[in-house]
Amino acid sequence: MPTKPRIPKEKILKAAFEILNKDGYSNVNIKTIAKKLECSTQPISWHFSNMNEFRKELALYALNFANNFMKPNENSDPFKAVGEGYLNLAFDYPNLFKFIYMNDYSGINVGGVEDISNDEGNEELISHFVNTYKMSKYNAEKYLTSVIIYTHGLMTMIVSKLINMSKNEARDKINEMCALLLKEYKNEN
Repeated sequence: MPTKPRIPKEKILKAAFEILNKDGYSNVNIKTIAKKLECSTQPISWHFSNMNEFRKELALYALNFANNFMKPNENSDPFKAVGEGYLNLAFDYPNLFKFIYMNDYSGINVGGVEDISNDEGNEELISHFVNTYKMSKYNAEKYLTSVIIYTHGLMTMIVSKLINMSKNEARDKINEMCALLLKEYKNEN
């Protein structure tokens, strides 16, 4: 019976995640992970049968980090907290942002446009809009979808270096668009 490797799977994923954040996904491979952990490649191979399995687990690890990073606390406005978290993720962790949201490596796909607001994690935000802004659930879903698409598009342009913009300028642009969209969807009641 093979012996259990002394390096836990979580430690391997953490090392890969650190490489991803620092150097980008193209630098995450079995040799760079082994070097970071100061071990042979055997423990990594033992835990992950192939790169597809590894990539899926790394994507879940990264997505969990991103979701926790964007999670509002009980005293914050959930919409602003998630938006600020998303903005900070793009500016502070651009390689992670690219891995999760800008390529096929992660395998993450929310589905169609209509699925954006139907995501289980967005129920609290939609309820917040309905209660705070007295808009219909339908308009709250449209508002959230529009804000997500705009914000994601802007962050993608910034992270890919298509445009240059500071974090404060990006925050101002997002707030400006949120105000315009809010006015539009509140008036549709």
